[in-house]
Amino acid sequence: MEKKILAALMVTACSGGAFAQSNVTLSGLMDLRYVHTTNSVISTDAIDPGDNNRFKLKGTEDLGGGLSAIFTLENRFDGSTGALEGKKAGRVFWQGESTVGLSSTQFGTLRLGRANTPIAQRSGLEPFEGNTVGDLSDYQKAGYSSEVDANNKAVNDGGGSTRVSNSVYYNSPNLGGFIGSAVLGAEKQGLDPVNPANPAVPGHRGYSLGARYASGPFMGLIAYERNGALSKYVLAGATYQIDALKLLVSYGGHTPNGASRINVGTVGATYNLTQAGQLRVGYGTNRTTKDDKVGLGYYYSLSKRTMLYTDVARERIKATGINTTGFDMGIQHSF
Repeated sequence: MEKKILAALMVTACSGGAFAQSNVTLSGLMDLRYVHTTNSVISTDAIDPGDNNRFKLKGTEDLGGGLSAIFTLENRFDGSTGALEGKKAGRVFWQGESTVGLSSTQFGTLRLGRANTPIAQRSGLEPFEGNTVGDLSDYQKAGYSSEVDANNKAVNDGGGSTRVSNSVYYNSPNLGGFIGSAVLGAEKQGLDPVNPANPAVPGHRGYSLGARYASGPFMGLIAYERNGALSKYVLAGATYQIDALKLLVSYGGHTPNGASRINVGTVGATYNLTQAGQLRVGYGTNRTTKDDKVGLGYYYSLSKRTMLYTDVARERIKATGINTTGFDMGIQHSF
């Protein structure tokens, strides 16, 4: 009798395991470069990360009926020193993302934790994608940050410019090329740093909305966000592929709480010279401060995971009259 009961329990355990199929993957990226910058004030040389160095744990469990449990943990680090990403104190270990949630093929994906908001998609709207001396991200965000500290100051050190903690994230299913997204902060930001319960300095919840449409060679997106300091940001952009040529354009507008709007924009292109070699060019402008930047780069793929690159850039800051020239060359490997 005991043997029959034991056998029944084993069958039940095996069938349950077959139903709840799960997997966990480890992936990441290392990108280091030699970089030289010079202007009328200072000249520097360094070994720095190009793209964000990171490793990621990602897991899914099939719950049946098109529903899955999901989680993501992403660490960000400085590969040139081995330290956590960023120079400011208080950076968290899972700086890139730490979320858990449910994903449905019918209803979309709901996550809780810390992650990128929809405005992070702006990296795909400029040719250098936030990499190297050619990076045009400053001409997209215009000083805006999704995260703010207790003094209502923007957290622009690394991931703080497009990430928020203690939030709810929703992505719709793909509806004929359209994907909608929304983020709502559960925690109020911008509180009195001495007395967080001070009713005279109320905090605010940040929120973000985004819409993306992709069909054939065209991709377009728009996003709107308000952070805990009541600063507002709008992003719009598009890409279009014409054979080996890809055109990119973006517009960003940042309205700090109680201040005038800052308008920025970028245009760029990538061109596949060969199957392995790609030329990238981009231009960014701040219409409010009259600053601008131009960059040119060549990227060569040794394989699907390993790439060599070199870039040059020139940036003009009108307020100081300083023009900075930069050059770098690096290697990127993903795993």
